[in-house]
Amino acid sequence: VAGYEGARLRVIHNGLRNETFQARATNRDRPRLGFLGAFSEGKGLRGFFAIADLLSKRINGGLDLVVAGGVQDEAGERMMREISTQYGGADWWPEIQWCGWVSDPGSFLRSIDVLIFPSTDFDSFPTVLLEAGRAGVPTLATQVGGVAEIIANGVNGWIIEPQAWRMGAEVLARLLSLPDELRECGMRARSRVEQEFSVQKMVADYMHLYSELTE
Repeated sequence: VAGYEGARLRVIHNGLRNETFQARATNRDRPRLGFLGAFSEGKGLRGFFAIADLLSKRINGGLDLVVAGGVQDEAGERMMREISTQYGGADWWPEIQWCGWVSDPGSFLRSIDVLIFPSTDFDSFPTVLLEAGRAGVPTLATQVGGVAEIIANGVNGWIIEPQAWRMGAEVLARLLSLPDELRECGMRARSRVEQEFSVQKMVADYMHLYSELTE
């Protein structure tokens, strides 16, 4: 890796502070799928809407889409115009809930049933996946960067290849018919974050490393 001897490298994952668990609302008539991040090509917002469009044709009763984040540059504005042109005529488009940038990601995440992380760019360790797990929310994510270090496919979330939007829609169509499995997956995601990605574990790992180096 970058010319360094692999045997001498040590990975210490970022961690989140533990917080008191707040149960998510589960008595909704329609499933709620969420996106949280910058509106950009790299973060995969096109993929989010591609999955939603495919999924809307496979499930009965409709679905709710909740989008948090915003445009950061001209390229993002151009992408949003193209997305609006492509999907503006869809039945589900007028019902999208646009939340803008949120100051409390936990509250946003607890309002949805599944987080979709459709990134197409390398992301070394996506914090939003940890935040979703801490909120007890399962994630459908693309196989980029460090995603597989956080999500074990089929255990505490689901992983698809980048651009495999049809596969993502198929996975979600099956899961949305199995609310108990979704709920259990969310609880496993929370347990994994608490055990493997807490601030306490991160600090302990650093202390252990520094102790070894100063012996």
